[in-house]
Amino acid sequence: MATPELAIAKATLSATLFRADPTSLSRPEVDAFFPILTDALAKCSRPNVQVCSIA
Repeated sequence: MATPELAIAKATLSATLFRADPTSLSRPEVDAFFPILTDALAKCSRPNVQVCSIA
C-alpha cells in the first residue's frame, strides 16, 4: 500500500543513501534494499504488531 508520504520517505532515504557521507551506496545496492524494507514494513506494520501482541 503506497502512500504519498511513503513515496516521499523512500525518495528522501534514497537521496541520503546516495550521499558520500560517510559511504555512498550504488544504485543496485539501494534498489536491492527497498524490497527488504518493504517486506519488513509489511511484517512489522502496526496492525501486524497488534495482532502478534494479542496472540
